Amino acid sequence: MKDLRELQDRRKKEGGFTLVELLIVIAIIAILASIAIPQYLKYQRKAKVSSYAEPVARGCVMDLVSACVENPGTTLTITDYSNCPSTASTPGGNVTLDDTNSAPGTCNNDGKLSNAKIIYTLDGVTDYQAECSTDANGNIKCTVAQK
Repeated sequence: MKDLRELQDRRKKEGGFTLVELLIVIAIIAILASIAIPQYLKYQRKAKVSSYAEPVARGCVMDLVSACVENPGTTLTITDYSNCPSTASTPGGNVTLDDTNSAPGTCNNDGKLSNAKIIYTLDGVTDYQAECSTDANGNIKCTVAQK
């Protein structure tokens, strides 16, 4: 009988978590996960556009810049260049040129490409796009932008 009382006393001293405490911790973890998972998925979509669509847009702008350097003052058309496909197949999916919002820019007499804007989208990603542009001085800037 003495051993049973010792066990009961020891159990009371050791304590532990109640079911309510465990449920509260699980609820807090669920709330944190409901906030973190959408942010992670958003980051993942942006990374896919950065990995697959942005290099195609960059290649297109670089091709247009090369054409301007070689032939200053010419009129450019985006789809005339091999690195500016209307659709490109990549491991992440098809990358498509946004014809309506893209512009080849102006090839100045000094061989600089100004005011070009090339936009590519990745199939399956509706909230981000890859944009490469040049400013009036011919500086190139490529980003992944939200639509």
